[in-house]
Amino acid sequence: MLGTLPPIWLSTPEAAHHLGIHINTLKKRRDTHGGYLVSGRDYRYATDSVRSKILWNVESIKEQFHKRSVVARNRIKRG
Repeated sequence: MLGTLPPIWLSTPEAAHHLGIHINTLKKRRDTHGGYLVSGRDYRYATDSVRSKILWNVESIKEQFHKRSVVARNRIKRG
């Protein structure tokens, strides 16, 4: 039986590249900056240091983008 693969966590530049968005756009989507990407699910810190780099779960972020896109499109259809 196959199990679920653990998420792959990428650096900010790598994640932005894979998602096709600017680094700043990615950072602004964090919940700590008024966005909808959640710490622990969509991003995390690499270490316990205050200056730790952020790592991103690209697959989870793609799911969040998709969910928000569906909601937005449904609003447009309803007028």
